[in-house]
Amino acid sequence: MSVDLSATTSARRAAMVERLEAEGVLTDSRLREALLSVPREVLLPHAYVRVSDPGVEPMGWRLLDGAHPDDREEWLDLIHSGESVLLQRDGERLNALTRGPVIGGRMTSMST
Repeated sequence: MSVDLSATTSARRAAMVERLEAEGVLTDSRLREALLSVPREVLLPHAYVRVSDPGVEPMGWRLLDGAHPDDREEWLDLIHSGESVLLQRDGERLNALTRGPVIGGRMTSMST
């Protein structure tokens, strides 16, 4: 990871923690320190975003790859949003994912 990305992700973690504290969601100082210390970009190297409208079947997804320059900003926003991050469809192998559009399947793993 480049120095610039490391500084960016550190700042994004701090902003996420500040936002969660302001919303009253984050009140435990130990959890606060963990959220500031743990690099989400290492734990969540990819993430799915839904691209189909609710009720549309089969569901359409797009896999963001944090290592890909075209995905990086959206991926960084998502993993530092404080929202659940969708990680796996139908039990697929996490080390064999391919960036881009995917049709169908149900999410079987997420980070909250």
